[in-house]
Amino acid sequence: MVDIVEAYSGEGQYDSPHCGSCDEEKSQKFYCSDCNCFLCEDCAGAHKKLKVLSSHHVKEIGNFESSDAQDYARRANVCKQHKDEVRFYCEQCVICICRDCAILEHRDHNIVSLDKGVEKKKSEIENKMRAVQTNGSRLRNQKGSLEKRRMRVNNSFAQATEEVHRAPNAT
Repeated sequence: MVDIVEAYSGEGQYDSPHCGSCDEEKSQKFYCSDCNCFLCEDCAGAHKKLKVLSSHHVKEIGNFESSDAQDYARRANVCKQHKDEVRFYCEQCVICICRDCAILEHRDHNIVSLDKGVEKKKSEIENKMRAVQTNGSRLRNQKGSLEKRRMRVNNSFAQATEEVHRAPNAT
């Protein structure tokens, strides 16, 4: 689900998610459920033009319905290597893994259940959100303070300018 939100909110910024089909750094605006891949506008167009891809189900992310999100979540929960359901979370690699991955490739890593992994990540996100809110509040206070300083500097500048203009008239 986070992938959907990140793809939809990507406004072409350098650090936003990019097309899963081509190497160009273009915003993801579409999703192909057959490829299980987010696409840029050009690759979505190619899906319509190429005979081999024309039967694929491509949908604009902004037009996603709850059934589309559920379909994506179901497909996203399958290991791409072993085509098995992901059930574990590898804390060392920071990825969701299936049973085969846990046994074959991550056996020496710290592996927890998917539920525990979700809870841990949720806690991390909540902590980061609190930090952002605290920083936002602090920055708003600093902005207010800087605005007051700017007003004082502008007033001082206006007064000094007025005094300079009056000085030649006084003599």
